Amino acid sequence: MTRLVIAAFDGLLPQQVNPDLTPNIHALATRGVRFERHHSVYPTVTRVNSAAMVTGCYPGKHGIPANTAVFSDHDPHSVMQVLQPGLDSMAANPDTPVLFVPTIGEILASAGMTHVSIVGGSSGNAYVHFPRASEAGRGGLIHPEFSLPSELGKADEEMLGPWPESSVPGLERIGRVAETATKFVIPEIDPDLLFVWFPEPDGANHAHGLDSGPSKTGLGEADAAFGRILATVSDRGDQPDVIVISDHGYSTISDVVDVAADLQSGGFEVNNGDGSVLVGGNGGSVLLNYPGAEDSEVQRLTEWLADRPWAGPMFSPLDSVQDLGAIPSDEVFIAGTRAPHIAVSMAWEDRPAKNGFRGTAWNGGGRVGAGLHGSASPYELRNTLIAGGPSFKQNFASTAPSGNIDLTPTALRILGQDVPAHMDGRVLEEALKDGPELADIEVYETTLEGAPLRTTDEQTHKTRHYARLVTASGHSYLESAGVR
Repeated sequence: MTRLVIAAFDGLLPQQVNPDLTPNIHALATRGVRFERHHSVYPTVTRVNSAAMVTGCYPGKHGIPANTAVFSDHDPHSVMQVLQPGLDSMAANPDTPVLFVPTIGEILASAGMTHVSIVGGSSGNAYVHFPRASEAGRGGLIHPEFSLPSELGKADEEMLGPWPESSVPGLERIGRVAETATKFVIPEIDPDLLFVWFPEPDGANHAHGLDSGPSKTGLGEADAAFGRILATVSDRGDQPDVIVISDHGYSTISDVVDVAADLQSGGFEVNNGDGSVLVGGNGGSVLLNYPGAEDSEVQRLTEWLADRPWAGPMFSPLDSVQDLGAIPSDEVFIAGTRAPHIAVSMAWEDRPAKNGFRGTAWNGGGRVGAGLHGSASPYELRNTLIAGGPSFKQNFASTAPSGNIDLTPTALRILGQDVPAHMDGRVLEEALKDGPELADIEVYETTLEGAPLRTTDEQTHKTRHYARLVTASGHSYLESAGVR
């Protein structure tokens, strides 16, 4: 019997949930729990957040620093995209696992339970759902390009044929996610946990803008596919708990910069191994590594960045960079083996765009007016979480802070499993049927400030980098970061 269904809608904003566009999600929100202060993980990109969802850990601990980054333990001199087949290559070395911590699929398998993910998004997103699925011996993941274990994908294609090609909006793949769930995984495998990932409205938001016609079309089709999955489970007599989640929020692109070209114009050698600046572009953030550089060179880079109009708050594990104004990486949960030397969130503003949505920001690509994410803007750090079913309260709005890191701890509690102590997330007790009152959840806010910024003209300015965090029951979430 399927006991828990998790449905991720890539890039879904809370304000997009309404009875006309998303009737199935809206119905769940109406009868279940709406989390009104939910948080993505920085950098606000998909593969970081999908890993956070299935591990209950922040990127500094789970090991995926961004969609595009330097994996210093694997190859410190080149930038890698978190996609197949590169992930297989990294995983082939026992000293460089894709994830440093187990996923919920591994934890459930060790307890004799089964988790299956069906991912209609990128291959990197899918891979981090369950990279050790073949070794776990139960469950696995299915993606249009590969599956783990491979036999799972072969059985899916034997029954339903090949997956459709990618498109924007991704209507055909959305339909196939639902078809694989309803015709293959649910009747043939009957997992305890079914996790489905729909690629919209993200694809259309990037291509056409927030709430554009294609965005609405893609999201509407994803909602309908979600409804078909729930109907299939219900028709079997199952009464599962259901969680709807998104990986990140969105801003609208105000300006575009080619970071690599700008660095070159500043006199820096780029993407040429040791002694050059390695640029990992991630939309609203850029991750910079400077292998082999002297402290003076790193300081020159930091001061140069402080002068750039596109550069917002900076985060670094290096004392020399923190002395010049950067926020320590561990304060925003990205410190670890694979942390960049400098992470730069693009500059953002709290203002409406022409599409009516608040929040604009610089972006490392795309076009002005399109949607973006990746930065530490509050509009990209706030995203969607909705839950309902026998384990949850009914018609309840939770104002307690929550985050994507809380998905696995809460899912484990629902499935009767202990939550490992290493996880950064918490069980969302206040949303559970017999859970505490909101007033019993201890919440407090803090604001961290870096040193006064020093720029290349060697003057010290009064502006500072800052990071705002909120803590609930001892677990912290980044609300926003900027320069003021």
